[in-house]
Amino acid sequence: MIVRVKIVIASVLVFIGMNFILLLALPASNVYLDTDLFVWAEKKRSFESNALQIDTLIIGDSQAMSGILPEALARHGIVAYNLAVPSQQPEGMEYTAREIEQRYPAVRSVVVNISPFTLFKSEVWPAFLNYYKETYDPGLIDVSPTRVPLSGKNAGDMIYRGLHVLPIFKFRDRLAPLIAHATPFEFAAERARRNREVGNVLDSQKGYWVWQSKDSFKCNATIESVPPLASLKYPERPESVPGYERLILNFKQQSIKVTLVFIPLSDVWAGLAAPGTEGRVHQAMQRLETLGARIVPMPARSEYSGLFHDWTHLNYCGAKKYSDWLAGQLVDQAR
Repeated sequence: MIVRVKIVIASVLVFIGMNFILLLALPASNVYLDTDLFVWAEKKRSFESNALQIDTLIIGDSQAMSGILPEALARHGIVAYNLAVPSQQPEGMEYTAREIEQRYPAVRSVVVNISPFTLFKSEVWPAFLNYYKETYDPGLIDVSPTRVPLSGKNAGDMIYRGLHVLPIFKFRDRLAPLIAHATPFEFAAERARRNREVGNVLDSQKGYWVWQSKDSFKCNATIESVPPLASLKYPERPESVPGYERLILNFKQQSIKVTLVFIPLSDVWAGLAAPGTEGRVHQAMQRLETLGARIVPMPARSEYSGLFHDWTHLNYCGAKKYSDWLAGQLVDQAR
């Protein structure tokens, strides 16, 4: 009996020790994450460092990450960091809103991206759920009735997410895709090289990075015509507008000014989207304006012809053009 107790105690101590060692190793393993997950992790690290010197925060999805240049805003006296991440949704932005008051009391303004991808059902929603669960440990707020999907699809999923707090589970999930690859060492080395390049851009450009681009500073157009695909319907996602409403009210309670922006989408996207999609976004913006948010509708698409990296993301010259224009809007609204 005594021997069994000693074995159990020893096993528990070894398990705790392994988790402690892996906890120390986790930051270094971030470079082996999928690139979108790496961006989530890097921006979480930067934000939670409490070291950003900013008065304005940009939040939203990859459209905002690719479309708003903090360096362009700085020329107009706006000191900003771009915290937008791939596939972000209003439910994920709420996490940021809860953290700002404690970490960055000097922030007095937020720029929030709103688009068909954050308002309606699309392919980015499942990606968001994965990125959110992988990046943020579960908290009581995630089991609230308004945020049930963030907790898991079922009880088993919720339990797994709770276990995922332990470094040994996180490390296993990070290593699994590498080990499963046909050439794991080459794959790991290439992924680490790629992520280090992305990390350098994020650091030097205060969170700006053109989604999935190999060069975030290219200005040549990369799309030309509408491909022969079916129309993009964008069914309603009823939870999205209430999510934005909670987000705005949270910022309002902190005396933080909220500006909702609709970043330009390409002619290619417009040729695929069902008629009226942009109008539905602007209607939602007008509804949210009644809560005290300022709105900046999408500028004329014709002014951004040839300034896109792909269907939905501006390239560097497009981002510069839009950011300069947006800065003027923000300065005018502040007067």
